[in-house]
Amino acid sequence: MTEKKPLIYFSLVEWDFLWSRPQQIISRLAENRKVLYVEVHGVRNLAKSFQFPRDLFRILRKIYIWIRSLITGARRVEGQLWVINPIIIPTISLQALSAVNNWLLFITIRYWMRKLSLLNPVLLFTIPRPELLALIGRLNESQVCYDCMDDYSDFPASHESLNEWETQLLSKADLVTVSSKPLQEKKAKHHSRVILIPNGVEFDHFHRAWSSHLAEPSELRSISHPRIIYIGVINEWFDTDIFRHCVDEHPHWNFLLIGIDVIGLARKENKSNVFFFGRKPYQELPDYLAHSDVCIIPFKITPLTIATNPIKMYEYLAAGKPVVSTPLPEVVQYSDIISIGSTAVEFEARIEAALPAASQSEIDHRLNFARQHSWDARSRDMENALEGDVRDVSVES
Repeated sequence: MTEKKPLIYFSLVEWDFLWSRPQQIISRLAENRKVLYVEVHGVRNLAKSFQFPRDLFRILRKIYIWIRSLITGARRVEGQLWVINPIIIPTISLQALSAVNNWLLFITIRYWMRKLSLLNPVLLFTIPRPELLALIGRLNESQVCYDCMDDYSDFPASHESLNEWETQLLSKADLVTVSSKPLQEKKAKHHSRVILIPNGVEFDHFHRAWSSHLAEPSELRSISHPRIIYIGVINEWFDTDIFRHCVDEHPHWNFLLIGIDVIGLARKENKSNVFFFGRKPYQELPDYLAHSDVCIIPFKITPLTIATNPIKMYEYLAAGKPVVSTPLPEVVQYSDIISIGSTAVEFEARIEAALPAASQSEIDHRLNFARQHSWDARSRDMENALEGDVRDVSVES
């Protein structure tokens, strides 16, 4: 296979943090091209939204990673894939600091371009930030791409200048890819080449929850069925009203929550049928799914979630499990396979209806759907987009 042009990928997701769209797609693109994965900051305005002690720990961890990076340099995680975490001062309100950030990032990227022989790279951004915008046109890049995964301006405490930064990135990009139809419609107002590449699933990994006899995690053994599971970040988009209604109305249902609890729900929900397990390694998620009965996506309907294409939807279905969700646009289009509950009472009823054992045809329908939406297919879509071969979103037979 002919080696493609090298790729420099700027991600707000650290490589070892949440295994998600960036890692899934980039690890596959790196099979036939050199890739430098650059970990950068997100879009929160810390000056207005600093949360103690969580953000202090995050800053200290970032400093540790910076020091490690200075000592070890680029970390080779796969054959042609390297990861760096450049120093970027988490303050963008002062012009002097912005200039320092721009300079630090530029010399870091240029150094590793020379070191790794990344000639005329494709620059692929996942987030609009001023330090990243300042790189465009200075790295002898062959192409500028923007992979928009969420409506970042609607994230809690996002920076007030985010829309302005994104407008600049859209004006400089040769290609824009998006993860959902609402994002495609929104970005198409500002760019002529917007390609839809939804999220996907590592099917074989999550299918083990159905096809293999996975051992039950020890911390679940004392929890009786039925078990209702949610896997993901618990943040402001999590509909606590719907969740509390279901918890209160069915004390014999046990709710398993796996993921980072940003809003402190664990402190507020001191119920005997609610269990918080925190973040679990990606490798262990099928173990928890295998021993659960119904999977839920209880999201509020907001501008942020309207633009969301939930990865957990595909992962739940690859595990062969019934899924109940609020009416997110990217989920409602699959209402033949996912149960939709708009209100707390409806959501509760959909869970109750999903508890009895499903027929083999229903399970096969879930598995076939998930199999068609693999990360392998999504990566081919991204490769085609980067090569200028624009096609419909691929599915696997």
